[in-house]
Amino acid sequence: MVAAFVLAALITASAQTNESDVLRAAAGQIAKQQYDQAIELLEELVGGQVRIGPEAFLMLIDCRMHKGEPNAAYEAVQAGLRRHPASVGLLKAGASILVRDQRRSADAEELLARAARIDPDDPETHYLYSQWACLHNQEELCIDEAQKALALEPGNEAASLQLNTLIGMAADKLSRANHAETAFRRSLKSNENLGFPDPLAAYQYVAFLVKRAREDDAQGVVALILARAPRFGPAHLERAKHLAKNGQQRQAAALAEKALTLDGMDKEKMRAAHLLLARAYFLLGREEDSARHQTWIEENPH
Repeated sequence: MVAAFVLAALITASAQTNESDVLRAAAGQIAKQQYDQAIELLEELVGGQVRIGPEAFLMLIDCRMHKGEPNAAYEAVQAGLRRHPASVGLLKAGASILVRDQRRSADAEELLARAARIDPDDPETHYLYSQWACLHNQEELCIDEAQKALALEPGNEAASLQLNTLIGMAADKLSRANHAETAFRRSLKSNENLGFPDPLAAYQYVAFLVKRAREDDAQGVVALILARAPRFGPAHLERAKHLAKNGQQRQAAALAEKALTLDGMDKEKMRAAHLLLARAYFLLGREEDSARHQTWIEENPH
């Protein structure tokens, strides 16, 4: 009996040593961005009969995502959860993959809810859950989960920037203007403290103010964005709209043209810029330029 116990302990120790060696080797391959080699090592490890921890599966998922293979990555999530159904790391990894796929995004909630039950003090779980809720128009849940995440990581400026933006957007949809504005201001402050890495978050505050016809306040935030993130096109476009409303068509057209060459201009904002330019050039008597932008609008319907 004692001998059998000792033998089992030796086998377990040997398996753990082998697992550690493989994980170190795979980590070395990943550091060199040699993902195929890392995947080969990890798949051989997780395919064996020895008990493997969730770390190997998480490493394999990461490699698959780096290679742009989300389906294979999710298969690794499922394989890992079959062995480690209570792994919060695997649940979060699976949810993150599903959220990126519109066809399967709704399925992420079940994984996030499980993760939150298993470890209610994990801030990242609540952060991801808040993001998911925001994407799926569950505003109350979005606010609740964002507030839980913030409470678990006081002083985390990066979390404050993102989560307060989510709270602001959700509260705005619920017509809680004061709640939304408080959140947007907190997000903006964190953005400034971090060196303004996320002008899009600040732009959400601009959109909130514009919707309420608070033009002067909106332009104040636009000025801040332009000073801190001068290559963010939507801020230039917002300033162009303001100039056009005030009859300054020439200046508005110049800024709108510039916006089209800058970052952050999705199709909706590109269309708005071309609409502004078509009108501004028409008012300036520049019919050919107006027609050029009108043609773009007609060739790029919603």
